[in-house]
Amino acid sequence: AEDAVIETMAHGGNRTQVSRSSAVATGPAGEPLEAERMDPVPSLEKDELEKRRRDVLARAIHTFDRGEIEGVAIQSSVVPCPVCRSVAQRLYVPRFAPQLPISGCTAFDGCHCLYSLPPIDARRRPPPAPAIGYEKIEIPRALRSAALFGPEPKGSATVEDVAQYLDSFPLLPFEANLDTEPGEVVYLTRPARFGWEENLRTGEVVRGIAYPDKQEFLPWARQLGKLSPYPGEALSKKTDGVIHLTNWRIFFGSDRGSRNTGLDSVLLADVTGIECYRDGIALAVTGRYNRLVLLVRDPLQVGLCFARALRDIALLTH
Repeated sequence: AEDAVIETMAHGGNRTQVSRSSAVATGPAGEPLEAERMDPVPSLEKDELEKRRRDVLARAIHTFDRGEIEGVAIQSSVVPCPVCRSVAQRLYVPRFAPQLPISGCTAFDGCHCLYSLPPIDARRRPPPAPAIGYEKIEIPRALRSAALFGPEPKGSATVEDVAQYLDSFPLLPFEANLDTEPGEVVYLTRPARFGWEENLRTGEVVRGIAYPDKQEFLPWARQLGKLSPYPGEALSKKTDGVIHLTNWRIFFGSDRGSRNTGLDSVLLADVTGIECYRDGIALAVTGRYNRLVLLVRDPLQVGLCFARALRDIALLTH
């Protein structure tokens, strides 16, 4: 029960109603969240049924952790028993959802309930910024390296070139062998060291230079002064791996190809500011007192790409 309360309070501050087997997701006023009416579960073989339950629940946990859904629903069979019908009326914190098959199910052929994801808030996963006539965009030869900066970790684009390009042209998606979600495209991939900043007092934080929210990037880039390095003592726990910037999130992979780094991903909609340093960038994230730090090659150019992606998010969600 204590784990259920901690889990829910960490995602939006809602309270949690705890029973012996599950935690019901609740709204801001503590009211239980009801599940939308769903189509009944199709007939599935036992092995396929178990696999689908595991896969959907794992996806629900990650999606809930990213703040994109309020809980996971239970999808009942065509003719549910009274027990399953009752369970299917609520949303649940995914990590504490009722175990399937439902204990006490009285259906003559056994419980066929499945976990189901409710609709995802479109503001948290906006589509790629539309590039009208994308195939016909004429990019000046001098800016082509900047246009290809995202997929080329060893590219030669300067800060001013990337700034000038992003003032006039969109981030370009590219094919990447990554486990992306439907509607998600990749803009940038880079080897990096990353982690959460240690809990420092405000006076101890070495501030970088903030990227502009609305003004053009090129004038900002031209007037940049000398940058300070990021203080290494503020990032004692770092992970070596790869960062990926997409149209709605930043996600992380380790050098061994696993995404089990303890970070998984951060939604761009939750990033409230970016500061640059000589050797990296720091991102302020909603709900976190400490910043996400990315130590990466060409940090100014990488940060410009992040800043442009944030602008696109703002345009598409407001």
